[in-house]
Amino acid sequence: MKVYEALYNITVVQSIARRNAAIKLAEERYRSIVVIQSAWRGYTTRRNIAHQHEKAIRIQTAYRCFIAQLNYQFDVVDIIIVQSIARRRACQKRYAAMIHKRHTDAAIVIQKYWRSYDCTMNYLHSIADILIV
Repeated sequence: MKVYEALYNITVVQSIARRNAAIKLAEERYRSIVVIQSAWRGYTTRRNIAHQHEKAIRIQTAYRCFIAQLNYQFDVVDIIIVQSIARRRACQKRYAAMIHKRHTDAAIVIQKYWRSYDCTMNYLHSIADILIV
């Protein structure tokens, strides 16, 4: 019986040792699995962040392009309005100068005819005065 007890005790010690070795191996594997998972998650997270960063840059670029085009269109409209106002003002000045010239020319014509009439009347009155005397 002592041999069986000794064998049993040896078997128990071996099973405890194997159990402890298996636990240590399982703990090492678990730590390795955690490290691998952590590395994979870090890699995928960095990749996703880089991808999202690229997409954000594209969105920002498109938005800035849209805003620049919109501002350009507003600037063009403002320029057209300013040019229109400047042209209108120039035309108004030319028109006013033309009206002034027309009025001046009309006054000159009226003065010319009036002076002619006045001279003619003065001449006729002078002749009448000479004839009457």
